[in-house]
Amino acid sequence: MELTYTKHGDYYIPDLDIPAQEKVSVNRYGQMHGNYLRKNNRTAYNELLFSGRLNQYLAEIGEQAEKMFSLLTEQYAAAENVTEEMKAADQLGWVRAMNSMEVYSGYDPAWIFAHSPAYWVQEMLEENVIPPSSRLLRMNGDIDWVTETEVNDILLWLVPQAMAHHGMREVISIAEEYRCFEDFDTRASNQKKDFYRKWYHTQTMHPQISLEGFKTDYAEEHDGLEWDTEDESANFENESTVKVLAEQFMETLSEKDKQILQLRLEGYTMEEVADKLGYANHSGVLKRLRKIGQAFEKYTDVDYGFDGKRII
Repeated sequence: MELTYTKHGDYYIPDLDIPAQEKVSVNRYGQMHGNYLRKNNRTAYNELLFSGRLNQYLAEIGEQAEKMFSLLTEQYAAAENVTEEMKAADQLGWVRAMNSMEVYSGYDPAWIFAHSPAYWVQEMLEENVIPPSSRLLRMNGDIDWVTETEVNDILLWLVPQAMAHHGMREVISIAEEYRCFEDFDTRASNQKKDFYRKWYHTQTMHPQISLEGFKTDYAEEHDGLEWDTEDESANFENESTVKVLAEQFMETLSEKDKQILQLRLEGYTMEEVADKLGYANHSGVLKRLRKIGQAFEKYTDVDYGFDGKRII
């Protein structure tokens, strides 16, 4: 090809034009691979771009990755017992399970393995599925084409073998057990939400604070009064009066509220109280205890701090 030049001022600039790229649809996997080449292998990216083959190449890579991901998804679904029977019996559960396979980022090992051709090419070379490059060059283009069905059959046999060969299932299992922020895609998902709740301990509706933080907040809300400290000015007469008032107040409570107080006095946690009395979780017990405390304040006309979310 003859190279021509055009003079621009005092310089001759070669007439280099990027050939028009073929208009093909490139899926997200192809786009991800294109971004990777542009950032990490500029030489290969420019060669494809200047030869006019970039879009076609990315479309082919994207299609191969889509098939690989579909195959891994099918195998994951089979391993997790996400079946058509589950789809028929629990459609919402099936949708959640299937969606859980597509909410992870490129840092997730399953994505890394799916987008690492070296694993799969090496396995195909070792199993003589494809010839090595040296033999491929000697074939002078005399290559037999295979059908899509044959490709699917080969992948169904080859992928599990490659995963076992490289210990991929063990790596993926460890990642599933010890999730981190980088594992998740930017899209919202139930799996991402559950992870953040576990990480920040926000499973319950009410905020989680430390005991020291609670004492500080209580002091600010009650003019510096310390929480849960013994009043040195209290005497036996006051204690007796409070005891009588408490006994009288107990008679005004329902049987379930009496049971809640009794179990708490015996040292049961709120979770254990909830389990014994049939509450769905400890939140219901917590609410009842605060209601009882506020009612006791009104009965005795003494502020014990229950309006400040003190618990019994």
